[in-house]
Amino acid sequence: MLNRVKKAIDNSAEKHLGKKYRHIKLVRKRKNRKKEDNVYKPFDIQYISPHKVQYVTPVTKYVDHERYKDQGLYSPHSGIGQNRGWFNKKRIGLVLPKDWDLKSLKFNDLNEYVSLYQFLVQDIKWEDTIFAQRTIKWLEMGNQSRAFDNVNDYLKKQPKRIKNLVRSIEKKGVLRVSSSVYDVKVLDEIRVNIGRDGEYFHNNYGYHRLSIAKILDIDKIPVLVNTRYHCN
Repeated sequence: MLNRVKKAIDNSAEKHLGKKYRHIKLVRKRKNRKKEDNVYKPFDIQYISPHKVQYVTPVTKYVDHERYKDQGLYSPHSGIGQNRGWFNKKRIGLVLPKDWDLKSLKFNDLNEYVSLYQFLVQDIKWEDTIFAQRTIKWLEMGNQSRAFDNVNDYLKKQPKRIKNLVRSIEKKGVLRVSSSVYDVKVLDEIRVNIGRDGEYFHNNYGYHRLSIAKILDIDKIPVLVNTRYHCN
């Protein structure tokens, strides 16, 4: 009887709160599980130098997603052909003793970083960067990229958005996007994975924030650890 009541309350809460309630359940599940050691705790925000994130999580059979298998233009993301993978954001706290932490691609070689460096440091027009050229082609095919659905709007607004973000980071640093681990926005924090030797791999989210923090040589940034290597 008690279990049926608990289930009814749980179903009612999920119905009314939706995504927020499911996120709270996820946090509780991760926090209540048996800890493998006393160092790593799921959902803990770490503050590290952006320069510590040297690599990107590579494509292996252990990751949950693979971007992008060929050079075809079928996604608004600029990482095409760069052999990038990542672990699902809902699997925060994953401890994986497999060969997923291969140092095959550096973050500073990503199209995102290269394009932002060209725009902010080398004074190259945004429309001439790799990232922008990629997005322009995507929009010209009749697709939508984030908040943009046409090239003129993208070329007019995106450079301003980038410069506004730069000014914010120069003034305030990279800010957390969530107020606590129970805030569903925590899933949008810059996400990293920790390899067997303690090195940081970028998992997903925050490409622009991390790139700009590196370019501006920001001292510390908040990151959320998604997956950690664990030796058997």
